[in-house]
Amino acid sequence: MKKLSSREKIFAIAGVAALLAYGLAEFVVLPASAIWNNGEERIALAQRRLRRERELVAARQLPARVAAARAQLQQEQKRLLQGKDANQAGAQLQSWLAQQAAAQQLEVLRSDFLPPAPVTAEFVRVPVRIELHGRISQITAYLAAVTQGNQIASVDEMQFSSYGDAKQKQVHCVVVVSGLMAKGG
Repeated sequence: MKKLSSREKIFAIAGVAALLAYGLAEFVVLPASAIWNNGEERIALAQRRLRRERELVAARQLPARVAAARAQLQQEQKRLLQGKDANQAGAQLQSWLAQQAAAQQLEVLRSDFLPPAPVTAEFVRVPVRIELHGRISQITAYLAAVTQGNQIASVDEMQFSSYGDAKQKQVHCVVVVSGLMAKGG
């Protein structure tokens, strides 16, 4: 058996190293990268599947959501003024405001219709000015009842003046309250 020269030893070692590098790449690195790539593909596939399932769940819930929105719309439509025109709606609002004042034991000094104003193509704002007299606690309760009552109403203007002694402090209040009416009754 002949001894290998140093040059031949270097070639043999380089050949073995190349063979080991090829084996490492072929049997370790490439399968591991394929697993990582498969993992990425699986994640993307799982994300698409999850998105599709969420869409299906949302589609199943859609009729219930539409029904709930319709019920809420009907509830809010009941809170609109129900007159056939702005004059009837104004009279309805004026009567309702007077009832709310009576419930708070306020004295109604005067009540006036103001010109209606369109809000959108479908709705008209019907304002009423009402002049009240009473204690501040009654006025506060009245305003709460009006803004949170069974009519869609907003307070557009408010003026206060007080008089009387410290124990019987009275308040004179002028309020413009607007109701909402659908066009065409």
